This record gives sequence, C-alpha cells and structure tokens, in this order.
Amino acid sequence: MKLMFGRRSRLAQLALGVAVAASVLLPVQSAQAASGLDPFTANFKLTRVDGDKTNLITSAEAAGVAKASVTDVLGTRTGRPGLCHATGLNGALKPDGFCWDDEDDRSNYADDAGGWMPQGFAGSHAATADGLYAGRSLTATSWYHGTYVSGRTPTTVEDYARVSIAESTGGQVKYGHIALVEPVNGNFKPLEYPSHSDGVAWYGNRLFVANGAELQVFDLTRIWRMNDTTSALTRLAAGKTSARFHLWAMPLVARYSTVSTAAVDNISTAYVNNSPRACGPAVRDELCLSSLSVDRSGATPALVSVENRNGAGARIVRWPLSALGAGTPTTVASETTGYTSPVCGASRARPRTAPTTT
Repeated sequence: MKLMFGRRSRLAQLALGVAVAASVLLPVQSAQAASGLDPFTANFKLTRVDGDKTNLITSAEAAGVAKASVTDVLGTRTGRPGLCHATGLNGALKPDGFCWDDEDDRSNYADDAGGWMPQGFAGSHAATADGLYAGRSLTATSWYHGTYVSGRTPTTVEDYARVSIAESTGGQVKYGHIALVEPVNGNFKPLEYPSHSDGVAWYGNRLFVANGAELQVFDLTRIWRMNDTTSALTRLAAGKTSARFHLWAMPLVARYSTVSTAAVDNISTAYVNNSPRACGPAVRDELCLSSLSVDRSGATPALVSVENRNGAGARIVRWPLSALGAGTPTTVASETTGYTSPVCGASRARPRTAPTTT
C-alpha cells in the first residue's frame, strides 16, 4: 500500500523488512528454522551496462563543479530528536529515532506540486568495521520525488532521486540532501532513468541504490557543491551549477542490471521495455532489487537484496562485495544459495521518522 495521502510513520513495516533482510545473516539452518525462509539455488548476475564514468566525473570537476565532503553536507538542515509520529510498534520495544524538519516531514507526492517520499535506510554501522564514517555515526536515506496523477496508470510520476546523510547525537539532528545525478562530458544531468530509490545500502565509501532491476553505485568521496539552488535544472551552464534546488549533488559511478539479456556497454538491452521498473515474476521472472542491506558477518562481506512482492515468495539474494565494494567489475555473480521469504512488502517502509541504529 503506497503512502499517498497519509503522513503517518510506517516504522512497523520498516522493521519487518529489516528483520527479513537481517534474518539471512544467521547460519542457514538457524535462519530457516527461526524465520521460515526457504533456501533455493540462486543463479543471478549483475551486469554492468554503462561505460567507465571516471573521466566524465573528472571532466565535470575540471569544468567548474566544486568538490565537497560528507561532513560539509551535515548541518544543511536541522531535524528533531525523538519520535514525532506513532510507530505502531509495541512500546515495550522502546522505539527511538529522529524526525526530519517540518518541510521534509510533510512533503508527499499527493501534494499539488508533488513531493519527496523516503524509501531506503542505511547506516554507517554497516559501512565500516568500527561503525563510523569520518569519525561519526551517520545514516543514509534514499528518496524519490513523485507527482500523483489521478486517472493515470501508474498513478505516480517519478522524476527525481536523492539521498540524505544525517547525524543524530540524541539531542541534535543535522542532515543534508544530495541529488543523484549522471555525469556527461564536462557536465552532468538527471539520472538517465527515473529512480524509485527502493533501497539503499552503505559499504565503505560506496552507496548502493536499488531501482527495480537496476543497481546504481555512488561514491561518497565524489560529492559536489552547487552554486545555484534556485534553479529546477540539473546542469553546469555559464558558470552556474544546479541540481534541482539542491545544494549538494553526487554523480553516478556505475549502473548494473539484473536482466539476463543485459549486455556490457549496451544500455538498450538492460531493461525490459526500456524500464528498470519492469522486473519480477510477472516479467520474465527477472530479479527485482528492492530492500538492500550489508552483511559483515562472514569472511566476505555481502550486499543483500530482497524483492518487494505483494505475497510470499520474495527472493533474498546475496552479492559478494569483494569486487563491487570498491571496483566496477563487468559482472558480479550472486552467491549460490538464496532464500524465499514468507513476508510480503519487504521494502514498503516510508520512514517519516527515521529509526536510530546501535
């Protein structure tokens, strides 16, 4: 169920989705017995479908795009400590978290001009061995900007994506929004495909953002500062850099597809009907990436993806981070054991109130 007109927190659903993803971190027998997860033989592949973007990113910076850091982003906006919405969770669990500022808390795609919808949630606790990034305990949240159109199918036009980096110290909440953009020679533009930003995972300097059959890779060491926040355009022109009213932007490093027919450096083959959102059992059984998390429990850290399905049978797949965590390999094969989940709607959280992590 999409959060269309209500603005209540969906932390209960968020906790459920996180629990599903976390359950695969247990030994196989324990996970199966405790959660009802059914193992299956996984034979999936992530195929890189774009060319090397290193020179494109460098050329944009050489053309005048100013570099920034994660710590620069913090403090752009001020949130509120504590929960500002009912969670639906048992009070005995003592849920805690923080809230966005009032503008972000109220933003909704059913507003007349559309609005921002939070989707995935990750933290530096999984990004690094000590749980800190730049010496801080931080969180990352993915959002999409959508506009509700009555009588249209689908009813929501998704036209932009961003991530927010936040620091909550208990008494103070500071955060900033980073527009997700795509580098081109000496410039940058909106992402090639509209993104729903279903899920986000954080590993080292990398942020992984799920968009249906698409996995987008971003590098937190390549954050840009815009000098024009009044423009709805996303580009460098006449010395002005803008990213649809955002102060910060981050260029795409690599794009992968789970579609079995995807060809390297041939993006036209990467998605069914040219849409990253076309995936799942009803579409040639192509694997969807919805909820994302990082598992550090084994010798080789893994990226864990969970499908969002209306019923049981969502596939949980693990991807080794040995190469994907720092490089941009041509292909990445999944681990051979996957799981199906009895839980539906694993990524349908809308965390208006962000949970804290420990």
